[in-house]
This record gives sequence, structure tokens and C-alpha cells, in this order.
Amino acid sequence: MTPLKKILSLSLLLILAACDPPKTNRLPETPLGLQAIMRLGGQDFFLEVTDVEDNLASIEFLWHGELYAAHRYYRGLFPVSGTAEGEQYEIDLDTKILDELFPLAPGKQVNFAGTFTNVDSGALADVLVHMSVLKETHMKVGEKEFQIFVIEIQSQYRFGDQISSKTNLVYYAPEIGFILKSVRVENGRKFYWQIMSVELPDTQDTSVRRRRNNRGTVMI
Repeated sequence: MTPLKKILSLSLLLILAACDPPKTNRLPETPLGLQAIMRLGGQDFFLEVTDVEDNLASIEFLWHGELYAAHRYYRGLFPVSGTAEGEQYEIDLDTKILDELFPLAPGKQVNFAGTFTNVDSGALADVLVHMSVLKETHMKVGEKEFQIFVIEIQSQYRFGDQISSKTNLVYYAPEIGFILKSVRVENGRKFYWQIMSVELPDTQDTSVRRRRNNRGTVMI
């Protein structure tokens, strides 16, 4: 190969590397407009990603067409605010610590602390969270197969002298920044849900963001 061809080949490789960094090193991004069906307790819920901003994905949960809950997840993995059972909550924490978990690999773990606030009552709680990646596997949802990382999330909430703990085993798909299955144990009770179908948005449809933002649903 002539020196000129070597230079051209090297230049092409550098351009391709700059335009398309390795997928495994990218941080997960939850696609705006993603829709899914979640099965919980024998009931099907409709989920939709209605807004994505600063790595926070707002997800609405609808049951029989009515808004059941709405949560905002950092990278689609950890909830930092939302509404559930008629109450609003916020968790103040340094989300950058979660990025230390990526790229995901079995054995990686992070610890972080924050403050939980019940917006309606004003009640505060100290939060301690330990997250660990247990294993990598694959999971099929409908006709789609996803790379999955099973992540254990142990959370402890301290309300004065009272302590509440829960453990959540989530099956997380970094390709779409979305949890496909969850098994949570809290106060001796087990809660289980699983995504039954996923529809990804058409990335060429520039009206998706406008359509989602005009729905009028208030997210905290």
C-alpha cells in the first residue's frame, strides 16, 4: 500500500470512529414516544414515555385509559420523582453517581444517598441506595429480543426513628434505557410486573415530541 493510501485509510478509520463510537460505551437513552404494555397482578397497563430531558424519562402508566401513575426515571432505571397512589414525591440525589454503573457489567456496583420528600405532606426521609449488576442475559418481548442486565436495587428510607427497606430486582435493557421486568420485595410482600410488548417510536417522525408535549399531563 502506498503512503497516500495508508493516510487515506487511516483518515477514514478516524472519521468512522468519531461518527460511530462503540455502542457498548454509550450511556442508555430512553426513546421519546416509546410505548409498552405492562402486566401487573393480571391487569394490563399502558405505558408511554411522554418526555425526555436531561437524561430523565417521564413515563405515564394508564389503566383503562385513565392515568394511574407517572414517574420520572434517571436513564429509565431509577425513579427520582413522580405521582403514585395520589401522592407526589421527589428524591434529591446526585444522579451523576449512577453513571458510574455504566457501561453495565456483572459485578459493578454503586452506592449513593439522597433525600426523599413527600410533596403533599412535606415529610422527609434520608435515602440510602445500593445498586449492583448481578448478571447479563437476554430477554424476548414479543418478537423483539433485548440484551438484559439484571440489577439489584436495595433502598433504605429513614423517617426519623422509623426505617423502611425494599429490594428491587430489575431486568434492564440499556439499548432502550427501559426496565422490562421488576420483582420488588417490600415489608415482606412481593410485587411483580413484566413488559409484554414494546413499540419503539419512528425516529424520523419529528412530530412525536410535539404530540407528546401537548398532552397536558403534569409531571413533577
